[in-house]
Amino acid sequence: MWKIACFGLLSIVILPLVVWGQGWNVELVGSINHWDLAMSVAVQGIYAYIAAGATGLRIVNIADQPAPYETGYLDTPNSTGSIKVSGDYAYLTMYGGGLGELCIVNITNPANPFETGHYYTPGLAEEVEISGNYAYVADYYSGLRILNIENPYSPYEAGYYDTPGISHNISVVGIYAYVADEDHFEILDCSEALFVYNLRQNSANSFSLRPYYPNPFNNTTAIPFTLDKALPVKITVYNNLGQEVEIVFKGTLPAGNHQQWWNAGGFSSGVYTVTLESPQKIQSQKVILIK
Repeated sequence: MWKIACFGLLSIVILPLVVWGQGWNVELVGSINHWDLAMSVAVQGIYAYIAAGATGLRIVNIADQPAPYETGYLDTPNSTGSIKVSGDYAYLTMYGGGLGELCIVNITNPANPFETGHYYTPGLAEEVEISGNYAYVADYYSGLRILNIENPYSPYEAGYYDTPGISHNISVVGIYAYVADEDHFEILDCSEALFVYNLRQNSANSFSLRPYYPNPFNNTTAIPFTLDKALPVKITVYNNLGQEVEIVFKGTLPAGNHQQWWNAGGFSSGVYTVTLESPQKIQSQKVILIK
């Protein structure tokens, strides 16, 4: 509380001493302060996962909050900026050497995290958001990049949008991405990148194969398709000689959007044809296997 002391015509205002680091209605419980630069944090269970700048990923046990301690770490080749945690994996953005990067880290054992995969982006990879099997990266000058992370050992780009501004942050709800783009704000429909039909424009009223992804591919590719009604269907793969090499699926499915996966681990590189066949209709598309 401040006070006023009067000495004749002179008044002196006595103010309370303010100590930086203290607060009002908030109390410091525990801390660690020996890293390079703590840029971002994600909490899951009893662990805090910290993107600590040039010192990479640091994992802190917070079960005893007054006495947190580092339980594991991963030194990264570039400086980390943002982090999200989902299930058994941490997703870190990094920048170095003129490229951004999304690094995927297995955190099943917090004492011994290890990198499983990574993907280089053309921008600075400033922020990441995880939704389902996709990572959305706010890539600074290079807008929004959408990465398929279903296989954490082999992420790949499923789509992108070069925004007019500088993408700093992102939020994702359903098929829409909301981008904070410096002096712009964008709402982006990501349904094509996610291979999900936008129901406002695409009802399940046709028998069709959608583009495979990835294509070209290494070992595994998705085969998305739509049925206009319940049908018995068969998905067959043929080599460039027209010889049947594998039946991916055979059975009856309801109307709507569907997806099957072809694991071509036992096949050689080349061009293959995949057919979707029903008693009345047949469609086919080519796919390229590269090893």
